[in-house]
Amino acid sequence: MADYHSPTVVRPSIPAAAITPLELTLLTGMFEHERDDDAIYFYSSEGPSGMVWLDIGELKTVLEAEAMPSGPIVETIRAALAEAGSDETELELDLSDLGEATIFQGIVRRCEQLDHVTIVSAWTCTKMRPDGFGGGITVVTADQILSSSTLHMEGELLDRAEQAALARTPA
Repeated sequence: MADYHSPTVVRPSIPAAAITPLELTLLTGMFEHERDDDAIYFYSSEGPSGMVWLDIGELKTVLEAEAMPSGPIVETIRAALAEAGSDETELELDLSDLGEATIFQGIVRRCEQLDHVTIVSAWTCTKMRPDGFGGGITVVTADQILSSSTLHMEGELLDRAEQAALARTPA
């Protein structure tokens, strides 16, 4: 059986002062991270986690202090907290629909030092399988989240090769 991995890096490092406590809680649950002077470098050896497990008490405290009181992330968390049972102490939060790009976009919108964030992933596999290799890139700006992959690039290159072949005249 093959194991698939998506090592991922986020560039540039994000100024720590630009990240709200809620965003930090979510991003550190999704990524490995390390300090880079006054910034935080986010990365993942195997791929960002779409699922995070958070202490409900700590999450409520962080949510109360959230600088951005609404938005898709905050609303997702509020809905999950409303569904949690009164005896539950931990919340399993599925962020796969929102994705890390949405969190980074909120940061880019507020941070004067950032005009974009780039999320780059390699797709690898422990077995030499044709579907186990490639990569992807997401560029996050204040207004857009744009993604592409090596498969998309392959299609573009094949289109260009076909157009060049059609443009040739017979000798």
